Amino acid sequence: ITTAAALQLVERGLLRLDEPVGGELADLPILEGFNGDNTPRFSTARYSPTLRQLLNHTAGFAYPWNHPLLKRYGAIDRPFLVHEPGTRWCYGINIDWVGRLVELASGQTLEEYFQQHIFRPLGMTDTTFLLAPENLPRLAPYYQREDGGQLERQPRVQPPVPAFFNGGGGLFSTAPDYVRFTQMILRRGLAAN
Repeated sequence: ITTAAALQLVERGLLRLDEPVGGELADLPILEGFNGDNTPRFSTARYSPTLRQLLNHTAGFAYPWNHPLLKRYGAIDRPFLVHEPGTRWCYGINIDWVGRLVELASGQTLEEYFQQHIFRPLGMTDTTFLLAPENLPRLAPYYQREDGGQLERQPRVQPPVPAFFNGGGGLFSTAPDYVRFTQMILRRGLAAN
């Protein structure tokens, strides 16, 4: 959904696929490894990532759970890369950054943009970052594995308003709403009747 929003803005000329995105993503350091005293060793990226690289996960970002250097680094206190933009694929926080670019280019929060330009036009009335209290009983239950291996159902709790809207996740939705979105993709941008 974030990708669709970004591509709408590309069509309107507010974002560019192959130009460095700049801003917070300009001149990012690359985590190369660790010195003998266990301090991180950084180099400077030769290029800033492009929107296309963010969209196809070649911008140089990773997740702490899927990259050994980030696992070793610990809590991420600033944005940095794990490889030069455009040189290899790595699943990471790319779409989160795309969401931020959508907000900057549109002047709207991701919630506002999605509602105005995607959800309302498609009739996706049950999709939002902000779960209404009356919809809490509709939230799918989740389970946690206990020490003995058994699954225990966790109580439903009203999700807090997010500190920021994450382009890579965090939406609440229903299967029928998401089918409306996928039908639009299959129909090359046209909503189903």
